[in-house]
Amino acid sequence: MAFFIFILLKLAINYYTVKSAEEIITEETKVPIDNFVSGRTDLLYFYFKDKRYSVHYNNTSHLTRKEIIDKYTLHIVYSKSIFDTYVIKNYTIEIK
Repeated sequence: MAFFIFILLKLAINYYTVKSAEEIITEETKVPIDNFVSGRTDLLYFYFKDKRYSVHYNNTSHLTRKEIIDKYTLHIVYSKSIFDTYVIKNYTIEIK
């Protein structure tokens, strides 16, 4: 029962966080890719505002880990939201 209440509360907070970010102007930044891990889910790791994050990446070009880290940057479109959080609207990798 407590787990069910926790999930409902978490969903409501996440929904409100994303909805509040829709009304705020988006910003863009380019950050270096810190690491790339492939497996069941491919992940790009990066630092944003001194914290480490990851995003899913579909490596359809079959780039190597070294190529991604050395030759590409992560372009992020985001907006600030409530509770001093950020919502990523879009992201792509671009050649440096």
